Amino acid sequence: MRRDPPARSPLDPWLAARLGLAGEGPSPRDVAQHHLAALQDAFALARDKSPFYRDKLALLPDDFPRRLKDMADCPCTLPEELARDHRPFVCVPLGDVEHMVTLATSGTSGPAKRLAFTAADLAATLDFFHHGMTTFTAPGDTVLILLPAPRVAELLSTALARFGARGVAGFPAARAPQDGDRDPVTAFCRDMAQARPRVLVIGPGLLEGFARDPDACDAARGRLRAVLTSGEPLSPDLRQLAQRRWGCPVFDHYGLTESGFGGGVECAAQAGYHLREADLYVEILDPASGAVLPEGQTGEVVMTTLGRRAMPLLRYRTGDAAVLLPGPCPCGSQLRRLGPVTGRYDRQNRIRVPKKGGVDAP
Repeated sequence: MRRDPPARSPLDPWLAARLGLAGEGPSPRDVAQHHLAALQDAFALARDKSPFYRDKLALLPDDFPRRLKDMADCPCTLPEELARDHRPFVCVPLGDVEHMVTLATSGTSGPAKRLAFTAADLAATLDFFHHGMTTFTAPGDTVLILLPAPRVAELLSTALARFGARGVAGFPAARAPQDGDRDPVTAFCRDMAQARPRVLVIGPGLLEGFARDPDACDAARGRLRAVLTSGEPLSPDLRQLAQRRWGCPVFDHYGLTESGFGGGVECAAQAGYHLREADLYVEILDPASGAVLPEGQTGEVVMTTLGRRAMPLLRYRTGDAAVLLPGPCPCGSQLRRLGPVTGRYDRQNRIRVPKKGGVDAP
C-alpha cells in the first residue's frame, strides 16, 4: 500500500515569513543569506554593548564575519565563562530585562549560570513554540505540560493560546502538591483525568516510568494524539516503548536555556530536528581541534544566537554530541536538520553516552 509522504514541517513556512519570503519554505541559500546578515548584526551588538565580547573579539575585523566560513576564526564562548560572571555579557539596561534565569552548571559543582531575556527575546521564543507545536497540535486541543520549569510551561501555554489550543501545567510544572503527588503515577493519572489532554509534553526520564506502568498506560492509551519530549535526549528504545504502549507518536524537541529555551523540533517524519534557523546559527565542531565539521559527521553542537538583545551568545559550546543531517527531509523540507543528541563531551573530549532517558540537561 502506498503511503502519503509526511506533512511538511510548519517551521518551513514560518521561517519563510520571518525572512520576508513567499512560499512553503526558504531555500538553503535564502537561509544562508539571512544567517550572514544576522550574524553581522549580532557581532556588532556584542562588540558595542558587551564588555566580555569587546575583549574576546578584539582581534577580529570590525565587519566580521564577511562570509559564513569566517566563523571558524571566531573563538568559542565556554560555559564556564558564562558561569564565572554573566554581567559582562549583558547588552541592555537592567530595566529592559524581562526575565532572568539561574541555571545550575551541568555535571559540576561550579557556580550557576545566569541568563537574561528582554520581552522581545521571549516573544521570539513564543513565535517558535507557536509554530512548532502545530506539528501535532490542533485548535481546541488541551496540552498537558509536565516539565519541571514553570517559566517554560508558562511560555508554552501562551504560545498554544495563539492558535486556539490550551496549555495545562500538571505536577510538577506549576501547581502546589496535592495528596498523592509523592507518587508520580498517581499524580499523572489524576492530571490526565482532569485535563483530558490530546497532547502531552514531558521529559524522557518521567516518560520512561509512566510508559512502564500499567496504570499510567491505561490513563494515556486512546486519549493522546501525540507526545512531545524535551529537556533530555530521547533514546530510540524509549520512543518505541511509549509509542507501542500508548498508541501515539512521540516527537522530540531540542533546546537549551542558553538557546532561548527552543532550538529545534521534529516533524511528522521524526527524522531530525528542524532548527530554529531564524534565531540560531548552529555549527558542529571537532571538540578537540575546534575545526568545523561537515554535514554527516558527529561533533559538538555550537550555537550563535541571532536577534537576541539582552545576552547574545556567540559560538557557545553546548557540550552536546550530534550531527547535522545532509539531504532533504522526508517531509519535503530542503533545509538542514540536527540529528539526535547521542551524549555529552567530557573534559577530555570523550562522548559520555546517556543512560536510559538521557543525560543531565545543560
